[in-house]
Amino acid sequence: MCSSCAGECARLSSPPGALVLDFKRLSGCDSPQREIKLLVVDDNSDWREFVRSVFGPCFSILECADGAAAVEMYSAQLPDWVLMDIVMSPVDGLAAASEIKSRHPEARIIFTTQQGEGFLREKAAALAPAGFVMKDEFWRLWEIMGTGVNAPERGSP
Repeated sequence: MCSSCAGECARLSSPPGALVLDFKRLSGCDSPQREIKLLVVDDNSDWREFVRSVFGPCFSILECADGAAAVEMYSAQLPDWVLMDIVMSPVDGLAAASEIKSRHPEARIIFTTQQGEGFLREKAAALAPAGFVMKDEFWRLWEIMGTGVNAPERGSP
């Protein structure tokens, strides 16, 4: 159990059954034809490990502990999805997402945070993210990513 979720990990790691099946069907995670890359950016190693345990069967997981490393890894790996914590140092998730989006406007970034203050949501919304998910509502990631996983490959019409 990770320290950041106060015991919610067990409940959150099992989204509703139908949603999991639908996600697997939409994502094609059982198919070896396409590797789906997920970049997890969070300064909490327990949280990154939790995300890896949940999404590892369906995604190739890439990890960074800060925003500066995330900008470089995104450019090098071009992941399909980014789960970005907001509050990190030395480079926070908002600054990292802004830099990634300036270089790669097609980037699909979902902000994940424990900080639900309105000003963070407003700043995040200005970056046109694919989503904003509170960490205690982790199961919502399945819904967000399940609707866009089959987006066209980079460079496809």
